[in-house]
Amino acid sequence: MTFKSTQVKFINPQQAKVTGDFTLLGQTKPLTLDVTLNKIDNSPLTKEPVAGFRATGTIDRAAYGMTAYASGITTNVPIQIDGELVEKK
Repeated sequence: MTFKSTQVKFINPQQAKVTGDFTLLGQTKPLTLDVTLNKIDNSPLTKEPVAGFRATGTIDRAAYGMTAYASGITTNVPIQIDGELVEKK
């Protein structure tokens, strides 16, 4: 799986909608994730500023060809990404 952002729309300073290309099993489709800024602080390890975030969304796995057991279990799969952004030097 990969996600490459193509657009960011800020709702407010803490929230954004991030749209991009989501690829699963060789198929790429647009996906919009809800992103929330958790905290901006200095990293305890590097002492450099970092911005913690959480991105959430849902995909239909069958739309990407992952159809095993589609009739018995849901094909809607939640996505949650927790991470930190650091400034590239």
